[in-house]
Parts: sequence; C-alpha cells; structure tokens
Amino acid sequence: MPKLFGRKRPNIRDAAAAEVPDTRPSAPRYRWKGGEDEERLDELSRIIVGRAKELIDHYQEQMRKAPSRPEAMAWFDERARFLSSPRIGEIEEHKANGGKVIGTMCVFAPLELIRAADAIPVRLCSGLHNTIATGEELMADAGLCPMVKSTLGVKMTHASPFFEASDAVIVPMVCDGKFKLGEVLQDFMEVWMVNVPHIKDTQQARSMWLDEVRALQQQIETLTGNRIYWEELKREIQLSLRAQTVARRLYDLRKADPPVINGRDSLLVNQTPHTEDLSVWVEHATVLAQELEQRVRDGIAVSDPEAPRIMLAGAPIMWPNFKIPQLIEESGGSIVADELCSGTRWLYDPIGIDEWIWDDMFQAMAERYLQPSVCPCFTPNDPRIGRIKQMIEDFRVEGVVYHVLRGCHIYNGESTRVKQSAEDRGVPMLIIETEYSQEDTEQLRTRVEAFLMLVRARRKKAAKAKRRAFKTIDGSEGGDGA
Repeated sequence: MPKLFGRKRPNIRDAAAAEVPDTRPSAPRYRWKGGEDEERLDELSRIIVGRAKELIDHYQEQMRKAPSRPEAMAWFDERARFLSSPRIGEIEEHKANGGKVIGTMCVFAPLELIRAADAIPVRLCSGLHNTIATGEELMADAGLCPMVKSTLGVKMTHASPFFEASDAVIVPMVCDGKFKLGEVLQDFMEVWMVNVPHIKDTQQARSMWLDEVRALQQQIETLTGNRIYWEELKREIQLSLRAQTVARRLYDLRKADPPVINGRDSLLVNQTPHTEDLSVWVEHATVLAQELEQRVRDGIAVSDPEAPRIMLAGAPIMWPNFKIPQLIEESGGSIVADELCSGTRWLYDPIGIDEWIWDDMFQAMAERYLQPSVCPCFTPNDPRIGRIKQMIEDFRVEGVVYHVLRGCHIYNGESTRVKQSAEDRGVPMLIIETEYSQEDTEQLRTRVEAFLMLVRARRKKAAKAKRRAFKTIDGSEGGDGA
C-alpha cells in the first residue's frame, strides 16, 4: 500500500473507516485465448485504431460541412481525435511524474474527489463499433448493450490510450451490463464497483450513497498516496461550478431560433471534458459561448430557419458513434436539445453549497451525483418526465427522436412513458432501436426522413388552424362593430 503523505493536517470525516470491499480475483475468472498471442493482439489493435480514425475522419468531415459553423469549434475538433489527441501527451507526462489516472463509467463517479487527489479522471465508455466482436468473446450475449461490449473490447485490444493509462476504473452498478462489465474488467485492471441505490428518495438511500462515496475517497487516496483536504476539495468544486455555469450558457443558447449551433457540435462539446482538463475546457467553452451570443445578436444561423426543431432523448450516444445525430441533421432536422447523460445532462445540475465547510461540501458534492439524476436506473423516475416536458416547452421542440441501444432495457422500458408525455403536448416521437453498426444506416435514414416530413406536415396544419382562428376572431369582431 502506498504511504499516504499529507499536505496539511487531515480533515477527513469517516473516510478512513469506510468499508472497502476487495473484489479483485486471485486468478483470472475468464480465459481469453486471443490475449495469449501478443503478435496477433498487436495487429488487431492496429486494425481497430486505424478503422476508428477513419470513422472519426468521416464524421468530422460531415460536421465541418455545416454552413456557418462556429470558428471556436476548431479546438474541440482537435481534441475529438482522441486516439492522437495532444491530451495523450499531457497524461503521459502526468504519469511520468508519479501521477495517477482514474477511469470512470457512467456519470456517478465523483470527479471532484479524483481531481482533489491530483489524479486525472477520464470517462471510458466507448463509441467504437469494431471492438464489439472482441468484447463478445468474454460477454457472449448477443443481446447485450453494445456500449458495454465495445468498452470491454477496447480494453482487451489495448485500443484506447486513456484506458491503458488508467490505474483503476470506477464502475457504478446501474444496469445488468455494467454489473458484469466491472466483473470481467477485474481480470485486466483494478476496478472499484459502486452501489447506486435505485430508490433514492429515502434517508437509507442517502446514507448508503454517502458511505459509497466515502469508500471511493479512501480508495482514491490509497491509490494516489494523497490525502484530500478542505482546500483541494473546495478548489475542485469551484472548478465544477464554473464548468456548470458555462455549460448552462451553452444550454440556453440552443434555445435560439434559428439555431446558432447544431446538435452534433453541442454533443461533441459536452463530451470533450470526458478526457480533457476541465479548466482548459471551461476556457474554450467560454470562447464558444461568446461567439454564439454574438451570432444570436447578428442573426447568424447554422441551419435552415424552417428546419424541424428536434430533441434527442434516450440512451447515451458516445463519440464517434454519431450515426443518429448525423442522420437527423443530414435529413434536414435541427437538434436543438438533448437529454442524454452523454450530452447536456451530466453537466446540467450544479453542486449546491450552503457553507464552505468539509461536511457541507462533501455531502453536497455526493448528493449532486444522486439526487438530481434522472437516469432510468431509478424508480420511480417522475423527475425525468417532468424535465423532458419542460425542455419541450423551453426549446419549442416539434419532434422527439428517442434513441435506444439494442439491449439497453432500462431506457427502452421508459420509452413508452416518454412518448405518451410528448404526445400529450402535441409533439410526435420516433423511437429508434439500433446498435453501433453502420449497416442499418439507410433503413434508419428512411424512417428519420419520414418522421421529419410528419413534423413539417403537423406544423403546416397547426399554422392553417391558427390562421383560421384569427380570421374567425377578426370576422366576429368586424360583425360586432358594424
């Protein structure tokens, strides 16, 4: 165990006493023959990385074709090339100086604690298609979530420099796929499994979650050799608040009519902090927000003002798997809002600090990851429905595209209720169930184009009804005044 070295007198409540289960296997639980042939594995990794770069090039080329694309997107484009990003060199330097890197899955990992211990957090959920087949060699369920299999395949083939740099990974147990993903990954690296209470609005659930976060604090401190103190936690919470403030600015700017940024770029911007230095992201996101605010004043749009205003909802969409947002905007729609945990949702809710003392900061930080979350792993999940209803109104949404990853049962299970809620507001919803493969692209394109035609037809019908109503009012007023 690394020796803990303090920067000041400890001020950590309960962390040292937190129960930390040891789930590491004494011997590998799974046998993967492909990992025994190093030459074959190296060749497989080169093929996967090469094809991944081709996919990134494809989507970036399409995104750059958008008219009047914001100039500030250049930095985000550079960082989106994550397999050759300058960030890789920064992380290598950090590790060469004795620093640690901690991977995360999902949005429940307390990033402030990781950064406060001078470690670098990186989100490892994969959007690569060509690692799924490898992942299936150990997770053989053909109906399992492709994100889970892709993420496992990335680790097995050493395809991601961020995965390879990670000294441990935090895996919240929010669905069946993540349960088993964490178990299988323990054959390859250190894994910290986190229990997420699925009924969260009880004192028992809140206490349980605080214990889980305290246990994570102890694991982070042990790995890094750094105690987390008041000063460091306050600094990182303040950084998160700055990031959440600029994220809210960008969120509100998407309400502009006509749109000043397209949905693909917004999704990319919100995913860049998954691997980037958050303080650097804040600087570039602020520059982007300033450019977009000027565009609002100047009336500069990035899409046809008559394009249907679409909200993207459902299961996470991870770069570079931008198949669905690409289809929507190529087909003439404009994604003006999303409620994805890989999009606006993960930076939306701020940390509510009452007093800058350790107990209040720690509890507020921990609760921020649980209480405002509208992940469908929770039941009941009424707040998610309420948030979607509000977004439909705030962004003047005319249609909802609900994305379901095949095998993601918790998102699929809520699709009916979301559809009913949208239709109660006169907004149609298209449910798309798909995988990472590009094979169904043209079939999906036909469905998306038909849905956008429906949205336009409903808009025309509503406009005609409104004109008839005005004529009736004018006629009756004229008759009364005769």
